[in-house]
Amino acid sequence: MELKTLLIITLFYYKTYGISNENDLTNKFVAEFCVRHELSNILYLCQNCQNYGLKNMYKNITIASKNVEKNTENETLKILQKSFKKSSTLIVIFNDTQIEIIKNIFQARNKKNKEFLLLENNRNLKLRNLQMDLDDDIFIFESLPNRKIQIQEVYKLTSVKNVRENDLEVKMDFYGFWDFYHGFSTPFVAKWDRRSDWSGLHLIVSTLPDTPFVMETVTKDGKLEFNGGTYPEVFLTLQNYFNFTYEIVEPKDGNYGTFDEDLQEWNGMINMTKNREIDASN
Repeated sequence: MELKTLLIITLFYYKTYGISNENDLTNKFVAEFCVRHELSNILYLCQNCQNYGLKNMYKNITIASKNVEKNTENETLKILQKSFKKSSTLIVIFNDTQIEIIKNIFQARNKKNKEFLLLENNRNLKLRNLQMDLDDDIFIFESLPNRKIQIQEVYKLTSVKNVRENDLEVKMDFYGFWDFYHGFSTPFVAKWDRRSDWSGLHLIVSTLPDTPFVMETVTKDGKLEFNGGTYPEVFLTLQNYFNFTYEIVEPKDGNYGTFDEDLQEWNGMINMTKNREIDASN
């Protein structure tokens, strides 16, 4: 009688939750990650995706998979170029994907990309070698005992100065735990609240004095600093919150930025922004 009861409970467990192996567990985690971040498309990348037994657990989420090998890399990158532009897409990269291919995938991305990336932890992958920015949505997950998964988010503290000096700090912050029984164990926190400490990141800012909106002063060592005005008030509030430093560089041509039809290019601060000479401007 006891054995029969146990058998019924076990069958009910798997029938109800559909979790029969580690891959099914991962599928459920990925689906719930999508729901948490309001994503509607999943693209799985792996060397042999058929081994993962992909299942669609939510009707409003579409799932696709792509076997990634060296001879299909160019085809994969073409598919990814379309996915990169969609803020509703989650790209899942399993740790059986070759390191070189992962690096090429990151290299193909640019600052306009809006997708989420979820990577299975791979201890051979050097995060410093991957192209990423401060605002990227990149997460690393690792399976733990007892149907539990640990998630971390990674990004780089990027600015004009540290890119120029190749001094890019990779930040890996704890995001939370997920388990089969309770889902995510930590409450959802907005991205810029999670990333509120930029560790003194140095920004180069361009502005022009324009009372009462922007007022500047010259320090004893000849540097410009904000000294009141609407824009500096907002900027210095952000500085205090995010913990960054700054220096002011005025545009040499004294322009905010206009488009020259003859030269077919921008001048002023817009040109400085376009050429990655500054991080921000008013």
